[in-house]
Amino acid sequence: MQMLMFSDRTAALLRDSGLRVAITGAGGWIGCATIEMLDSALGANFDKRVFAFGSQPKEMMTRSGRKVHITSLAELGRLPSAPTLLVHCAFLTKERVSRMSSEDYFRNSEDITSTVADAMHGIGVSHFLFPSSGAVYGLPTRSDRSLLDAPEENPYGTQKLRDEIRFRAVSKGLGIRLVVPRIFNVSGPLINKQDSYVLSSVINAVLSGAPIELHARRKVVRGYVALRDVLEVLFGWLLSSTMPEQLVLDTGGRLVEAGELAKRVLDVLHRTDLPIHRPPFGSEPDDVYFGEGAEFERLARLQGVVLSPLDDQIAETAGYLKQTQA
Repeated sequence: MQMLMFSDRTAALLRDSGLRVAITGAGGWIGCATIEMLDSALGANFDKRVFAFGSQPKEMMTRSGRKVHITSLAELGRLPSAPTLLVHCAFLTKERVSRMSSEDYFRNSEDITSTVADAMHGIGVSHFLFPSSGAVYGLPTRSDRSLLDAPEENPYGTQKLRDEIRFRAVSKGLGIRLVVPRIFNVSGPLINKQDSYVLSSVINAVLSGAPIELHARRKVVRGYVALRDVLEVLFGWLLSSTMPEQLVLDTGGRLVEAGELAKRVLDVLHRTDLPIHRPPFGSEPDDVYFGEGAEFERLARLQGVVLSPLDDQIAETAGYLKQTQA
């Protein structure tokens, strides 16, 4: 089992910084991946340096066997003041949008935002990673890549955009170094909600020996980046300076259509005997959802990070999914 790890460079920057790390939404995919990478980097100092928060208190076990106590998000503001790198992943997901009214969704989302923003004033945040979403451009991505602030049409993306504005203002006022990645499609271990993602759905079908069923009657275009690479590049940028800069960027990835992705999965997993079933295309516009990753790729090059090719991402994601099925 290959664990998620920071590079030696970024792990050393983290250790030498002395920063406490607070993670909200610690039980989600990004939160769990961040904890696993911090566990590897900090070792015996993990419990002294890392504080995890979620919607309710619970214990979680990392793949290394470390027990992590997750505290209620309401307790975030009770941390004593100390230089802190905040990773804010707590958010009401897209699935929650369909289960509540837009008024309830925005009200509950604002409660989370206010809890975190209020806490930032007292706990000593100096560095801040706030994962946003490509949904700020609409779903599918608008062809002109303009932001879509449309509460009824795009509640999830609208709330992400509102949070970007709120946290950029708070960070500016407090002199905090901030990076906001607008995340589109990521891959890798610890992936959750597997039926919600094209990549994991296709891989799981192949692992079970079933035909790949693609239901969309239109082109579905995505661009994948390994979540490990996203965290490596962004932590590396945050920890390389204490200057209170702000950076907003898209994750990228080479574009791939769902049909091509399915063929790549079959090739990588050596199951080209399995068929791909797909209905004929109708008149619907293409479902295109990808990030303009030029700035992300530039930061990766500057740090010497070699981004994982798509076939490697498929293999690593499949390795994890196979373990979860064992």
